[in-house]
Amino acid sequence: MKMVFALILLVMIALGVVYFANTASFDPTATGQAAKDAIRTGMSWQEVIAATQAPSKFSVNILYNDGGIEVVNQGQLQKFDEQQLSQGLESGAIELGFVFEYRYSEKVSFAVDFDEQGNVAEVRDLMTMTKLLGD
Repeated sequence: MKMVFALILLVMIALGVVYFANTASFDPTATGQAAKDAIRTGMSWQEVIAATQAPSKFSVNILYNDGGIEVVNQGQLQKFDEQQLSQGLESGAIELGFVFEYRYSEKVSFAVDFDEQGNVAEVRDLMTMTKLLGD
């Protein structure tokens, strides 16, 4: 019985060491910067996902009337659904483009703006606590 307990304890310790060794080397800031650097103007949304990863959230741009002036604004963020996005682009329902948001760390967060065909128009930084506090 003591031998079984000792064996279980050793396995748990070994798994803990492996887990912490793998997570200790993970750098979300470096991962995010590499993802941002991989995105180029003109890439399709599928190429962006292949080069980085699928975003957790995206939004569809909407037309907003601001005192008689029509302005294109980013719509409400929603959970990313590849099938929904693909169908919206194919049907022409996404007339003003859409946005992927990526938030990797308190230092690296960015948005990828796409046109109505689903190609990258712009990559822009999002506000983070580090940028807000000036560090």
